[in-house]
Amino acid sequence: AGFYINKHKSKIICKSMTNKRQNLLQLALECGLVKKIKYLGINITMKNIDLCKNNYDKLWKEIQEDIMKWEKLKLSFMGRIATIKMNVLPRLRFLFQTIPVLEDGKKLERWQKELSKFVWAGRKSRIKIKILQDTKERGGLNLPNLRLYHDA
Repeated sequence: AGFYINKHKSKIICKSMTNKRQNLLQLALECGLVKKIKYLGINITMKNIDLCKNNYDKLWKEIQEDIMKWEKLKLSFMGRIATIKMNVLPRLRFLFQTIPVLEDGKKLERWQKELSKFVWAGRKSRIKIKILQDTKERGGLNLPNLRLYHDA
C-alpha cells in the first residue's frame, strides 16, 4: 500500500528484556529506545511498578492544585459536590478504566478524605459520608465513592 515506518520518529519501549537484547533490537530496528511513552494521555513505562507513580500520583497532584484554586472560590456545598462530579471524577475514571493497578486501597481512602475536606470547606462534617454518597432518591447527595468507581 506504499506505507513505510519513519525510523527517525519511531520509538520503542522494551518490557522484560535484558540490556543486551534491547541493544540488539535497537540496532536491528534502527529506532530510538525510551523508558516511557505517552499514549492517549497514559504514561506507559518499562516497569509496571512505575505505572502508578507516573499516572495516578501525577494526576492526583494536578487535582490537588485544582482543589487549592477552588477553595478560594465561594462555592456552595452543592457546588463543591458538583465540582467533584464534573471535574475530578471524569479524570479519575479514565485512569481507573485504562489502568486499574492501584496496589492498595489506602490511597483511595486518603483521596476520598481529601475530597470530603474540600466538600466541607475544611470544617467538621455534619453528615455521614455514607449518606452523602447515597443516591438522591434515597435522601443522599450522590457524592462519588472512589472505591466503587475503581472496582467497577
